[in-house]
Amino acid sequence: MIAGDPLEDARHLAQGYSHMRQEAETQAAVVSRRQAWVREFPTPENVAKLQAAEAKKQELKVNLAILGKESSAALTPVDAQQQRLTFHRLLLVDAQQQSLETVEIVYSPVFTSENGSAKMKYFLPSWLRTPDQFDWIETVWNSPLSSAAIRPSMASTF
Repeated sequence: MIAGDPLEDARHLAQGYSHMRQEAETQAAVVSRRQAWVREFPTPENVAKLQAAEAKKQELKVNLAILGKESSAALTPVDAQQQRLTFHRLLLVDAQQQSLETVEIVYSPVFTSENGSAKMKYFLPSWLRTPDQFDWIETVWNSPLSSAAIRPSMASTF
């Protein structure tokens, strides 16, 4: 997330725009109400109040347009910066996924069958593995004692 002065300025302008927009909507309702009142009772006092309300509405529209342009101009660089940060994060996630896939490929077990029995061997780079390093795993894996038979005796020792 972006933090700092540009973001705070953009937020402040956006909040001001939202507040002024609500005020303009309220003023439009006031003008509508005053127009109906002038139609029923066309006194000079009611006409003057209507003209004042319409002038205030017009002033709010002009100020709203100006504030909208300022708010949009302030949000543009913040949005661009946010998109750049998001893009960099996506690149990092993609690179991390690719490196994990590479690790999974390099260190994944390879199943081979010798004389009809499945044997598990690990594919490791030569600098990590000696030829007989995992032979004891294969011996235990293919032994007549199953791991289920070994587990109860191990559980009682804990």
